[in-house]
Amino acid sequence: MKEQIEELPKPEGPHAKWRQDVKREEWISTSMGDNPEDPGQIEQNREVMDARIKGLGEVMKDADFWWQLDGGMNISAQEGEYVRVHADIDISLKSEELEKAEEYLKERGYGFFVTYKRDREGEDGSRVFRRVGAADLLREDMLTGEEKDRHVSDRIAAIDDPTGKIRNDAGFVSADLAIVERDSDGHYRGRLGVVMPDEWMAGRRIEFKGVEINLSHPARFMFNKIIWDRPHDRRDIERYAKAGSITLTDLTELEPVLDELFSRTQSEIAQENDENKRNRIIRRIEYAKEMLGKLHEWVY
Repeated sequence: MKEQIEELPKPEGPHAKWRQDVKREEWISTSMGDNPEDPGQIEQNREVMDARIKGLGEVMKDADFWWQLDGGMNISAQEGEYVRVHADIDISLKSEELEKAEEYLKERGYGFFVTYKRDREGEDGSRVFRRVGAADLLREDMLTGEEKDRHVSDRIAAIDDPTGKIRNDAGFVSADLAIVERDSDGHYRGRLGVVMPDEWMAGRRIEFKGVEINLSHPARFMFNKIIWDRPHDRRDIERYAKAGSITLTDLTELEPVLDELFSRTQSEIAQENDENKRNRIIRRIEYAKEMLGKLHEWVY
């Protein structure tokens, strides 16, 4: 029996903290099929993907804060054509600019959300979207209990004014949000608090589908990709490397950062009591080390 979540509270305060159930087709409007790289599948989803990336470019065109496109869409944007069907869009923002970004996005009909599975399995892809503010996203205690256990991602999503409900009729409906946090020494940190080189914050601005898009730095892109052991991530990494998108310099910068990540992960494994989670972390690290070896072959 699925766990029930209490009735949604009425909006209150500056960020209207309430929750709503959102079906998969309402926040991911593409159909992946059995083979997302199949030209037929790409063509079938082209209109949706075009509307999504053009909508993103239109929303962000006047942004006076740092933002970058992450994820597999980087590869399609660099090649000038979709290399596969993309389930959604990934965006990074800097922690110290979240409030500025929040105000900018609010003026354009978007808000910040945390999302988590409606129940522990979450097999149908439905998510609970809970509206939060910029300050909430940086709080370590923002998620507790069952919310924390079922947390999937932080997101930016289109909202209807004044109801605040998710708008699934917008071209750019939502994006997975990664927050790049800056410590008291001015260093930007990635997964598990690993310090990233300052150079990784520089991206590249290109035109894709008629709009201007900020792409993430190749080494930062690879740092975020290499830890996921999903089939499409493996293919993305290979395609990205063989296209010459990551250089020897990038790889030289990437290796010590990954070494630090692997070291910190050993501590995480030692502290994890859940055997399934512990084994999952171990598999991901083994996969990342394997892919780092492959990168050497493809880049050299």
